[in-house]
Amino acid sequence: MQLKRIEIPEGKYLGGICKRGHDWNGTGKSLRYKTSKGCIECNYITGLNYFYNNRKKCNEKTRKYWARNNEKKRARKRELYSQDPERHKRYSRKSYYANIECIREKKRKWRKLHRKEAREYDNKRYKELPDCVVKQMICQKTNLRAKDIPQDHVEWERARIKTNRLIKERRKCQQSL
Repeated sequence: MQLKRIEIPEGKYLGGICKRGHDWNGTGKSLRYKTSKGCIECNYITGLNYFYNNRKKCNEKTRKYWARNNEKKRARKRELYSQDPERHKRYSRKSYYANIECIREKKRKWRKLHRKEAREYDNKRYKELPDCVVKQMICQKTNLRAKDIPQDHVEWERARIKTNRLIKERRKCQQSL
């Protein structure tokens, strides 16, 4: 019979099973902190309970912390970004596509509340129809990612949009006569 080697995280040890019966990886023991000797899972649950029972207090504490350390945090983020911009891009893309439905819903709500500003923004941005705008329009209609859209499809969609614009302009001119 061969024993399975289990790696224990630094600063922790396997101790007796805790009062809530948290069994770590089927060892029959609880993973505990070396300093306080408390079960890490019990500690996590206690922290969550405290947060949910004192949400306003915790949120206020977080706001104050960010207000005091905002510049430090921003400087650190700028430093990390400058060290590895590709990492930032990967993370941003991954986060965006993981939450795409939520992001789209927020955009829809904003557009409903701010129709005039949204219209002005669209008019300014969509006049020239750069590739990124056309790809965005295609992405909104389909569930494709921008990088998966072939360039010839982008050109075709741009031509279609420009044609529709011309048709609308001519109709307006005819109606005004």
